[in-house]
Amino acid sequence: MRRYGLYYPYIHIRDDAWLKACALYWPKIVRMVPDGYPTRDSETMKVLAGEIGFDFRLTAGSTQTSAAAVTPQVRALLAEHGSQLAEAYGFDALGLKMHEVETQWALRDTSLGVTATGGSLAGVYEEQVDPRLRDELAAHGLAAHIGPWVAMHPHFAWWYMSVLANHVATANQLQPVCDQIGTQAAAGLEAVRAAHVMKVDDLDDDDLTAHAGAVAHTLGLFAVGLVVPDDLYNVPVETIVKIRQRYAADFDAFGATVEDRAAEIATQLSTIQDRHVVESLLRDVAFADFGRPAAELRKALKAMRVDTRFAVINLKIELPGMLTALGAIASGVATGHEAVGMGAAAALALVQVRRNARAKRAEALAPSPATYLLHVEDEAATADLVVQRVMRRIRGEIF
Repeated sequence: MRRYGLYYPYIHIRDDAWLKACALYWPKIVRMVPDGYPTRDSETMKVLAGEIGFDFRLTAGSTQTSAAAVTPQVRALLAEHGSQLAEAYGFDALGLKMHEVETQWALRDTSLGVTATGGSLAGVYEEQVDPRLRDELAAHGLAAHIGPWVAMHPHFAWWYMSVLANHVATANQLQPVCDQIGTQAAAGLEAVRAAHVMKVDDLDDDDLTAHAGAVAHTLGLFAVGLVVPDDLYNVPVETIVKIRQRYAADFDAFGATVEDRAAEIATQLSTIQDRHVVESLLRDVAFADFGRPAAELRKALKAMRVDTRFAVINLKIELPGMLTALGAIASGVATGHEAVGMGAAAALALVQVRRNARAKRAEALAPSPATYLLHVEDEAATADLVVQRVMRRIRGEIF
């Protein structure tokens, strides 16, 4: 059974192209939406939610339980390093006095949801921070409770949401994901380490499992990226829905194989500190394990079409001989029954060639990671071409 992706740190997914790519890998995306929070989702999210049930929202109680669970860790961090954290991530570090925080917060962009940006501030929704922790953060100059928000330094808010997301994910068998595709694997490992009170300790089995999930997310999106247009904005969301509905078995095979491969290489990647090295290695794995087999399958399918064509041509070349046999009836050389038998044999042979070709093609197209990527490539390329032609017509380039 495949896990779902847990989106963080925001409520609203800001990049429709990233959202479409995720829909080609993740079964569902889970979001931490506070009770009563008025979401303003894009049309892409609405279609994916309505057609394939892609959007799943956690209950507020689940998030609050995790917020209470991580509070002792954060409080321990404050007790040991409170002054250093305040110096690096407090309001003073942003050049703000406490009485200026509320004014600065009024500049926030509420369309983003959690974490909302407010000028040089960021905020986490109040139900995602335990009341005891809110007070302690405020005492250290690291947070201010303003309305339903807890305003913080953007880096500290991101760290806190990483810690919270990892706990929510562990408690619900989810995988934290964010829309920084190229650095997801490294960022995922950093988030796991953040849960260890910002210390880089040896990772235990649960940590490596979480890291493997981050690796799988990146590997899956890199593999999809090998076959989709560079600009997924041009691919209608209806095409994504069509792929998911029509090629469900291929989708499942692809996802399972990605997760298995990620589990194999997670331990090795966990020892690499430079995220750019991690990214480069994952791109290599994506091409070797998924891109190359898909390309080889496409070549094989083309070869099958060529073989079938030559087989049919050879059979048609033999047909004139059958006509000669039919002509022999008139001269009494062959009986009518013999000629009909020859013609029937030729027809049956032609049918058999076509049946064999269909069987070979069906076998080659049995659900697999390679077939899934081929289907994605074909459907996305067709949709992208249609959009480009429409845009060119609008611009007057096609008459």
